[in-house]
Amino acid sequence: MGNRGRRPGRRVCHSAVIVLLPLLLLSAACSDDDQTVSDSSTGTSSEGDSATAGSTPLQPCSEDRHVVAFDFFGTLNPSDLELNAWLQDPSHDPPVRAGAVEVANVYRDHGYEVLYVTTAPAILKVGDRPVLDVVTDWLDNHGFPMGPGTRIWTWDGQGDTPVIGIVDELIRLSNEGVSIDAGYTDNEDKARSMASGGIEPASIYTLGAGAGTGGSTAIPNDDLMAHLMSLQQSLPQVCTPG
Repeated sequence: MGNRGRRPGRRVCHSAVIVLLPLLLLSAACSDDDQTVSDSSTGTSSEGDSATAGSTPLQPCSEDRHVVAFDFFGTLNPSDLELNAWLQDPSHDPPVRAGAVEVANVYRDHGYEVLYVTTAPAILKVGDRPVLDVVTDWLDNHGFPMGPGTRIWTWDGQGDTPVIGIVDELIRLSNEGVSIDAGYTDNEDKARSMASGGIEPASIYTLGAGAGTGGSTAIPNDDLMAHLMSLQQSLPQVCTPG
């Protein structure tokens, strides 16, 4: 963009005038002329610098929302059977799938909101506690991102089936202007529901029995730690806190 509104400081020394001037003044004038032209040729200006400074600044996360969805049972922990074990023994502590905590946190660190998804009915209880409460405590106790920018979705019994409920929830968020950027699941039906909810199939990361469902990206050997290394190299910062 250069020096908009600024003309090169070129001066023409007319011979008729020069002969009337002392040689010293002539020399000074032409020296000043040379310096002005030299400055112009550098093309430096605050306007030019700002135009080439880089890409568009990121927006605050409160205004530019991005979400990644994680299926709870079978993805953050090893198996859907963990729910049954929990129901039979409320003191059961489902093990964490290796790499799951780190993957969730790297998304949160890059500005993504985290949506934890479980199709366990909201009315279900583990012992005498609602399933939402025990899931919340489990996530918090094991170091998953919690608090602002995170949410747990459980099926409230509305709609035809729990997986249709996931579709409805993702569409609801999209209608609010939220970008649903990625999803993780080990379940074929949930992978399809994430795609129906608007997540690009290639951005649905699948493992276990659901690996590769419907064009999703299978995580080789269910290795979330290896997947984490890829994320650390390629995951963009999508917004700034605030």
